[in-house]
Amino acid sequence: MKINIDTRAFRELDRSLLATAVKFSREFREDAEDLAVNTVELAQDEIYMGAKTGRVYGSHQASAPGEAPANLTGELANSFVIDRSGSNGRVIRRKIMNTASYAALLEFGGFNSQNNYVDPRPFLQPAFEEAQSEFFANVSDFGGWA
Repeated sequence: MKINIDTRAFRELDRSLLATAVKFSREFREDAEDLAVNTVELAQDEIYMGAKTGRVYGSHQASAPGEAPANLTGELANSFVIDRSGSNGRVIRRKIMNTASYAALLEFGGFNSQNNYVDPRPFLQPAFEEAQSEFFANVSDFGGWA
């Protein structure tokens, strides 16, 4: 007995699956980059323009605990760095850092150089959470899989 199997359909399916995987990889990389960039932009927006209800020092409206820090010099908002090292063909890494010496103190709270406690004024975590929502919406919408 002789059985003939036409494998053209399998080759076409294989090509289609490969094309989908390449597209997904490219789109996922773009979405991961957008997540990092959007996080930084949202944090900067909150520093520059977010509502502030803290003390007033001359013409400067400070932030209250729990609010993003108020902009005074622009150093905090302009000290974001997106580190893309560590990425390779299968791993996408984006590390968001802020190089201002006081960034961690404002984000998490703690004692300053005068040994006074500073309540947290988070700016990066809330921005990440907002950007992350958009990221997951984009990933789940890929290919109509939502």
